[in-house]
Amino acid sequence: MNGTAKRVACAYLSQMGPIASAHAAATLLAEYRPRLLVMTGICGGFSKEVSIGDLVIADKSWDWQAGKWTEDGELAPSADPRDGAAELVAYAQTIGDAVNHAHERFTGQGKPVNAPKLVKGPMVTGSAVVASQNIQEVFKGQHRKMAGIDMECYGMYYAVSNHAGASVRTLCIKAVSDLADRAKADDHQQYCSYISAAAMLEVVSLYFRNLRA
Repeated sequence: MNGTAKRVACAYLSQMGPIASAHAAATLLAEYRPRLLVMTGICGGFSKEVSIGDLVIADKSWDWQAGKWTEDGELAPSADPRDGAAELVAYAQTIGDAVNHAHERFTGQGKPVNAPKLVKGPMVTGSAVVASQNIQEVFKGQHRKMAGIDMECYGMYYAVSNHAGASVRTLCIKAVSDLADRAKADDHQQYCSYISAAAMLEVVSLYFRNLRA
């Protein structure tokens, strides 16, 4: 990277969910002692904030299912937000040109007509796949600018925030492959996986370029 060698360790989860992601993150932190721990992939989005293919920059995350279910069938949440690294969030908001170029280069399946927007906001995490407008109503009121929902982000942020070693910067950027409703499908997953990885590579490059400046 810019004439200097960087060591990179890649991992994938054998199953979905915040427990799996927290365990993987803790293992990576202990084994490799990284400066950065980042995550890409796909997420659900909310139509008022994002469209299919847009990139959610997760400035914070929490377990939307944590809390108490009342006798009225309502969830009284007990949110425990954990933050992405502010420095990486700031870099991610500046990569529009690089994302546009990556969008133009993509020749696979599920490519949206328009280049993705970069949307900073909370990405809440849960252990269940959401494909229902009714379930969305349970957690959409937890933050007025909620942008995305996934099954892993909070697990990684939680592991990093409880890491006892040297400071580690973390960030999750995922692309919206569905709108977490009954129309949920897999049509855009290839594109979303690609564009989120391209976006994160640019963020990591910016971090190390500015580190040397």
